[in-house]
Amino acid sequence: MIRVFNEQLPQQTTQLLNQPMNVVLKSGHTIYGQLQKAENGLLFVRDARFHLHTIAMTQVEEVIYDQSAGY
Repeated sequence: MIRVFNEQLPQQTTQLLNQPMNVVLKSGHTIYGQLQKAENGLLFVRDARFHLHTIAMTQVEEVIYDQSAGY
């Protein structure tokens, strides 16, 4: 399990594209989905019901995802 904290997000967004993840917001809410794109300080995450969530990076506490094993 990999945790990417708010201040690390701008450098990590290309690695997170199309990655299944949990986006934990500062409000305490969690959104599970895949990162479709990231631009202008916004994350566009599509959830399991195919709803697109637009999330400001300033509202994100951390992003959590699983790293695939090499075997």
